[in-house]
Amino acid sequence: MERRHSVFVGKLPHSFTKEIHDRQRNFSATMLINDDDSIGAVPWSATLAQIKGCKGVITARHAWEEARKHEFLLTLVGRGNYAFETKYLTPSVPEPIGVLNGFDVHVPDIGFIRLPESYATDLEAKGKAFFNLDKRLIAKSYFPDMTEGYWTVFGNPNEWLETDKKKVSSFVYGTGVSKQFEESGWDYCVMNLDIPSNPEIPRDLSGLSGGGIWWTRWGCDETLERFVVANPFEDMILAGVSFFQTGSQKRLLLGHGPKSIYEQLYQHVLKTL
Repeated sequence: MERRHSVFVGKLPHSFTKEIHDRQRNFSATMLINDDDSIGAVPWSATLAQIKGCKGVITARHAWEEARKHEFLLTLVGRGNYAFETKYLTPSVPEPIGVLNGFDVHVPDIGFIRLPESYATDLEAKGKAFFNLDKRLIAKSYFPDMTEGYWTVFGNPNEWLETDKKKVSSFVYGTGVSKQFEESGWDYCVMNLDIPSNPEIPRDLSGLSGGGIWWTRWGCDETLERFVVANPFEDMILAGVSFFQTGSQKRLLLGHGPKSIYEQLYQHVLKTL
């Protein structure tokens, strides 16, 4: 008989959440817009992904629209930087169709930026991995169970940028989805950022746009003494892409949900291959 356990995110052991974060970080990309060493780098976020054998990044449309104006992008890999020339990147980005009801933002705000094979191979050689959307579609395992699981948001806030080092620390925030809804065929999820209770959260989350929203199902081992992720393929899902934050003390983070990634964006990419 299956037994369920309710545990607050803050009560999960640090070693366990770190294991989850490290797995998800392997698919995450820290991007810096920077053409000249004398100009401060601007961070944005993305998730390395694969669609029909094409490797690239899933990110926010508005982040790419700014990045494409520049000659070079840097992505941070380990302790080093890897440079992309934007002229070799191939965007597959749906056009915005209007302003989202209740939010002052044009949507959809998501896209897939295809990387040349040589760029992808170099990143894999440096230990990065590309999340395979095709396998998820075949297994029909891309909708999270909203009644359970551990939600995390990945990104690279501008506030943590060390310009002199061309470095920005990753922001990983354990949270929950407070609302889901659809509009014009695209789905959205809203996450609360409990600022008063979490003073470590940066005041300015600029740079978080395009970062992955992840869902992980966890359980206990046979002894009920250790937390585990039984099957990382089935139990860890790229479930969204963040692209907008509200500006009040009760800040909200808005992102696209799984339908937008695995159905809408996926089909848009297939049309452009």
